Amino acid sequence: QGVYWVTPWTEVRIYDMSLAFPTDVNVDVLRLNKGFESKTLMIEVAENQLAFVYKDKVYHRLLTPGKFFFWKNEINEYTYQIADLSKIEIEPALDKKLIANLSSTYARMYKVESSKNGYATNQHGDSWSRDID
Repeated sequence: QGVYWVTPWTEVRIYDMSLAFPTDVNVDVLRLNKGFESKTLMIEVAENQLAFVYKDKVYHRLLTPGKFFFWKNEINEYTYQIADLSKIEIEPALDKKLIANLSSTYARMYKVESSKNGYATNQHGDSWSRDID
């Protein structure tokens, strides 16, 4: 906010801080600027992970592996939860209804009746079995 003098060959970008940070910028270079890091929230999602992003405590979007940036400001509050897909069981802190509504591309849920045994595999060929007592 303010008035600035710039030369005619200077590139000026104006960002809407109520939206997520655009992905067409090399953020690794921007991260070298300490002012940038203090104004953004970085969410780094590793392989075999998904991140559930909440905007003002309401589910906003799902992030797949990569680095993502969101503005820290008074307009929106972003929080997130990381889900580890390498585990067979859903972590208790994650919203199971939200996961059930996701596309089957990311997660599948099965109910194993108490009289049955459960067995599962993931896309990497890992398998698990669990006896239900």
